[in-house]
Amino acid sequence: MKSNLVWVVLCASFVLVSCQGDSEIESLKEEAAIRDQKIQALEERIVIVEHNVKSQAQKAAEKRAAQGLLSSAQTLAATGDIEDAKKNLKKLIETYPMAEEVLGAQRELREINLLGQDAGEINAEKWFAGNAKMSDGRITVLLFWRPFDPYSQSEVTKLEERYQKYQGKGLNLIGVTAASSLYTDEKLEAFISKELKVTFPMAKDNAGAMSKRYAVNTVPAAAMVKNGKIVWRGHPSRLKDEFIEKWLEPTIPPNPFAK
Repeated sequence: MKSNLVWVVLCASFVLVSCQGDSEIESLKEEAAIRDQKIQALEERIVIVEHNVKSQAQKAAEKRAAQGLLSSAQTLAATGDIEDAKKNLKKLIETYPMAEEVLGAQRELREINLLGQDAGEINAEKWFAGNAKMSDGRITVLLFWRPFDPYSQSEVTKLEERYQKYQGKGLNLIGVTAASSLYTDEKLEAFISKELKVTFPMAKDNAGAMSKRYAVNTVPAAAMVKNGKIVWRGHPSRLKDEFIEKWLEPTIPPNPFAK
């Protein structure tokens, strides 16, 4: 009887230990599964981060390449190398179609397509601060501006300084502005003479004819004419001293775009 009791106790103990062991094993399995899930999630996160880093690096590289092509095209156009400038702009648009620089490249192409065309004469509805002709200097710079635009006013002031510097060397500078409901002719004349205090002539664009002729959609904008041909078109901030001096040289061909 006693031996039977001992046997029962031993069996019960074995069952209890066995159950506890199974429970601990299951608990360990659950912990391992959770750990594996965390490791997998961490590995997936690492893959995502690596992809994002590579993507950002690629985007940065593409942006630098697009900026380089645009800058190179602008330099080439400024020196009269029109065909290579067009090639760079088209390469930018085709290779990096999603780049921010594409809009600039498209604008540059529109401006470059003007180069080599006949400049024509000034189509002015009215003149302020004198008048001028395209042929009055070695080169003629047209500055398109609006009186209510602070950026335009800033460029007018800067070009007035260059006009004073290069007028005697052959720079002919003409401002071109449009009619505005904010400015009557009287107000515009007073604004030009008293606030801007410029000495170069200003033309009031005749029904927007000049802006259309030179593909001006936003201001400020500028164009350069030499020997009756449009030789440059762009933002007036790019009209640096060395650039003006180059085109003032008599050694520049009458038509840099002639074949």
